Amino acid sequence: MAEIADLKSFSYSTLANKENKTILGREIVNEFQKVGFLRLVDIPDFDDSELLESIKCYYERSKQEKMKFALKRFAENNKNEYRGYMPLVKNLPVFKEQTDFGNNSIAPPAENAPDYEKYIKERNNYSSEKFQKSIEMFYEIYHKCAVLILEHLAIGIDEKEDFFTRVFFEGEKDQHLS
Repeated sequence: MAEIADLKSFSYSTLANKENKTILGREIVNEFQKVGFLRLVDIPDFDDSELLESIKCYYERSKQEKMKFALKRFAENNKNEYRGYMPLVKNLPVFKEQTDFGNNSIAPPAENAPDYEKYIKERNNYSSEKFQKSIEMFYEIYHKCAVLILEHLAIGIDEKEDFFTRVFFEGEKDQHLS
């Protein structure tokens, strides 16, 4: 029988407080080394029932409807190559239905931009305004959480606070961090 790991909880407000960053950073490093995961609690403005409802509305649509938002490799008439819906496809290493979203607040990529920049800056392909607002709100929450954890991880391994995050903030407001 598989062992169930008891994840250590970290409070968002405690991490955001900026006190004891070295101690908390080392605790986070320890959790990632020991278990590989942690639990972040008390996240402001986070309501997982609202997120679940939005995701259900999106994924309970017909396949035909979802394919309007599919990546170009799954629907040749679509323009989006990096962000969008990916249907279940048999015989692939990953057998799951998924959608990739990113930050839509940065400038779109230039026509001749390198592939990594196209991925970071491609516009999201949303199915409705309500779904867009929900995903963008939760993206922002998850982004803040990711930055907070990465800053603590950097300090926990005796690096500068921006060691992991600086690449996502060079030049423009911010890049794809999810």
